[in-house]
Amino acid sequence: MADNASRVDDYFDGMCEKWAAAWERFGPPRPRFAGANVLDFGCGLGAFSVRAAQEGARVVGIDLDESSIASAKAIAKQRFPDLDITYVHRPLGEVDGTFDLVMTNEVLEHVVDLGACLEDVRKRLRPGGT
Repeated sequence: MADNASRVDDYFDGMCEKWAAAWERFGPPRPRFAGANVLDFGCGLGAFSVRAAQEGARVVGIDLDESSIASAKAIAKQRFPDLDITYVHRPLGEVDGTFDLVMTNEVLEHVVDLGACLEDVRKRLRPGGT
């Protein structure tokens, strides 16, 4: 069991390291996270949620994989208890509220109906959101 926890931590740390590279793919300007309400769609273990929260965002991380959400909650509780992150196991269509920014990484290639998914994302963005 400890070996699995170690693999989860290693994977999480690797994803945290990919934060800057992920944003570089989009080119400037990079979004500002300070004070933003952010939805991390398909958050997995929550590495990008953590990085956004470290930059001052209030983050909701969602994922359909229940074990990923359980791991994300455990990592946040143990390693980042002061960050403003909520993790939930639910589909995008069931997320309430609007967000300044919706981010996703390594998710859209798994979506069957991309048009409907992007429409759900649009519905969750506040006017002028990213």
